[in-house]
Amino acid sequence: VRDAEMQTIKDAEEIGLGVRVLQGGRMGFAFSSDLSAAAVAATVDSAVAIAKHMQADAFYCLAEPAASYPSIDCFDPRIETAALEEKIELARKAEKAARAYDNRIYLVDKAGYEDSNTFTVIMNSRGLQVSCRDNLAGIYINLAAQEEGDSQSAFASMTLRKIADLVPAQLG
Repeated sequence: VRDAEMQTIKDAEEIGLGVRVLQGGRMGFAFSSDLSAAAVAATVDSAVAIAKHMQADAFYCLAEPAASYPSIDCFDPRIETAALEEKIELARKAEKAARAYDNRIYLVDKAGYEDSNTFTVIMNSRGLQVSCRDNLAGIYINLAAQEEGDSQSAFASMTLRKIADLVPAQLG
């Protein structure tokens, strides 16, 4: 958002798989954004190969599964269901708050909204298998202020677990 007008909308999806291997006290890690069977197998092979070249650490070990795990509230369904216009309005309010905060602000280069959703699975060969779905919502501004010919730029952001907790006036 610039001057209360939406400039750009970006919708992107990132997906990937990370594999951590412990072998003889040595740890290897590899990542792939390709989830095909062949790519997953190659990622595992890479992690094993990397582990062979790492220094052994006697304290590396696999976690044993627990009988139960605490429930963690880290997913806000409103982030997914909020209308695009509501998200744009949060950016507009951040820009408005920044401009109202100090009359030396002459430019809000960009005000924006971002959110992310993740699903994480942790499993090992000892039977541990846990997963968590979480998300975040955030607003940000990039601005410039000027006084007596001296210009300064600034960036501010607010990222929270609940979209309803974003307060554009506190960012501005």
